[in-house]
Amino acid sequence: IYWDVVNAACAAAGGGEAGREASGQVMTDFGPYLEAYVQRLVDRAMPSSPVLARRFYAGLRVEGKTGKNKSEIDLLIPYGDAFVAVEIKSARFHYINSIIKGDLDYIEEEDLKQALYDPAAQLEKAIEHLQANAYSLDGITYTDEPIYPVLVTYGGLPTIGPVWDYLLGQLRERNIL
Repeated sequence: IYWDVVNAACAAAGGGEAGREASGQVMTDFGPYLEAYVQRLVDRAMPSSPVLARRFYAGLRVEGKTGKNKSEIDLLIPYGDAFVAVEIKSARFHYINSIIKGDLDYIEEEDLKQALYDPAAQLEKAIEHLQANAYSLDGITYTDEPIYPVLVTYGGLPTIGPVWDYLLGQLRERNIL
């Protein structure tokens, strides 16, 4: 149903740039619902208990004096001797034509920015704040444990070898994560 609503918004706006903006607004409005959904899934898989330590943290924020020092982790899971830092995005890739054509240049830069580069950079900033112990974690402090960054997207990330290699290369070129 989600994609039906997104496509209907695009069509109702007449397609083109106006349609892209309208469908983008639906995706933006959907973001908090997707975050809440994923957080509930994690809560059901790892339920908190009054007698056990907190299993995960949702919506951690550090407010800086400027926007550059602000960060957020949608989910942080202390997992034994490691942390899992999760960023949740409702953006999707338009990479199917790229796979069909075998043309990695077809992947739209704006899609990559919204669905990969910006979330990865946000996650990187949040990890830096975690390493600096800037979040309030009920007495848990970071002491050089591994941190595993996870990006959750609504439409999924491509795992086909050449596409995945291309995306990882793009992150490396931008020095992200």
